[in-house]
Amino acid sequence: MNNIKGHFNCPPEMKKVNDDMKCYVYEKDNEAKSVVDLEGLVLETVDFNFQFDVRVPVVIKKCIIKAFLVNTGWFKKGLIIDSCIFLNDIEYQMGGHNEKEIAITNNVFCGFFDFFDCHFENDVIVKSNNFIMGTNLMGNKGTGYYNSFENKIIVENNLGKTDVDY
Repeated sequence: MNNIKGHFNCPPEMKKVNDDMKCYVYEKDNEAKSVVDLEGLVLETVDFNFQFDVRVPVVIKKCIIKAFLVNTGWFKKGLIIDSCIFLNDIEYQMGGHNEKEIAITNNVFCGFFDFFDCHFENDVIVKSNNFIMGTNLMGNKGTGYYNSFENKIIVENNLGKTDVDY
């Protein structure tokens, strides 16, 4: 399996931020765009921990991921996760801060998906997932760490609890 650091694919001006950063610019439709685009991979680790300013779109499709690390990941330009299998518990504390849509669709989450004190600025769509151990995306109401949504939140057709108090 491969290890992927979330900041492996960043805008060119960030290339020299630190020694382990690897940056790529992908070309799509004859237009150069910086984007994190993972599809059809089996990955040991995808690490976005403490990436406060991910300013490229992140697209993860049809992957199997053993460890998805997103604690305090701010996906400013959006996040699409579709048709993946995640094997670990996922801790997403103080996340969100998205200027573009976050869409989490058609996935299987084998562990608990912990959304803790996230603040979502743009739309969030969570549809047709299987949360085997549940998630607190819509839980913890009335607490100081309840997730907040400035725009549209769509949570539908999911298996497993989406309102766990944790």
